[in-house]
Amino acid sequence: MAKDKNPKNKRSTVKRFLKREEEVFGETGLGGTALREPRPHYNKSEEQMYYSHKNSYIIFGRDRNASKYSGFGGMGKHRSDAIDIVVGLASGHSKDGPPDKNVAVNPNFFSDAARVYITQKGNVDKYFGLAKGKEIFSTKGQSAVVMKADHARIIGTNSVKIVAGKGKMTKPGKFGEKNSQGGDEEHTYTTIDLIAGNYTEDSLRNPLKGFDFLGKRLEKKLQPLVKGENLVLCLEDVYDLIQKCFSYIQRNNKDIVYLYTALQNHFHETVVPTPIGAFIATPSAPLRAMVTPFKRRAIKRIVNTKLISVNANFSTINYLSKTGSKYINSKYVHTT
Repeated sequence: MAKDKNPKNKRSTVKRFLKREEEVFGETGLGGTALREPRPHYNKSEEQMYYSHKNSYIIFGRDRNASKYSGFGGMGKHRSDAIDIVVGLASGHSKDGPPDKNVAVNPNFFSDAARVYITQKGNVDKYFGLAKGKEIFSTKGQSAVVMKADHARIIGTNSVKIVAGKGKMTKPGKFGEKNSQGGDEEHTYTTIDLIAGNYTEDSLRNPLKGFDFLGKRLEKKLQPLVKGENLVLCLEDVYDLIQKCFSYIQRNNKDIVYLYTALQNHFHETVVPTPIGAFIATPSAPLRAMVTPFKRRAIKRIVNTKLISVNANFSTINYLSKTGSKYINSKYVHTT
């Protein structure tokens, strides 16, 4: 039987197959075809507009994190425009997923699946329930961009920079770049907080680990990062001090061996009959027997201390040298 080479006939065959499949199995979504699933309806405020397809939204309007009365937009504040890009509206509403389209829902920064939120004036730390870090600035009344999802990635095929601070300008003025509200920031430094677990509160140290519980000494949850090169300099100084201590220990051990040797060779005058009736001096046998094991241990300490010193030198090379196999600094990640 000859094959049908007419493309129109092939397309009609495929259409008949898909139609038949839909009649048998319903809407499956295979190959990008239609798929029925519950989709809520966005509770739009008067000034908002949005583009949507399925459960994906791009919402234009004013700052809003929940109901129509939430955020700076809900309070009627000027210069509080916002863009909310969200997928999976009310996705975490329940284990069964979002409600159907007959239910109108507000934006929810905790139960929506993923979003990028851009606001001209808002309070994003409060909206997203973020723990307080070391930052000296409040997000209240400030512009912000927030990305949130189950998993978030920032990928740069060449590099990635996370910068906190004002931009470099040719004519910066007294305080440099202004903030989003046109104001000056007089602070001389900025901060970057990397917080895992969204918890930064200090806690009392565990008394079982030897710390004074009654003294209420706190263990800080949020602590500063270490500058690698300064750490290397610090550890090099520590290793130098250790080597000096080793050298003093070596000298002490050698002095002890010298003393033990002198005690071993110490002579006491002893009357010993001889054919010519003369007196001779001999080492003290009890003293020699007592000193000998101490001398051996001192000699062993000299050897062990020398080996430890050599190992410390190798450790310095391995951890503190850029060519070391276990160099403590990253070649690719840097911080200020």
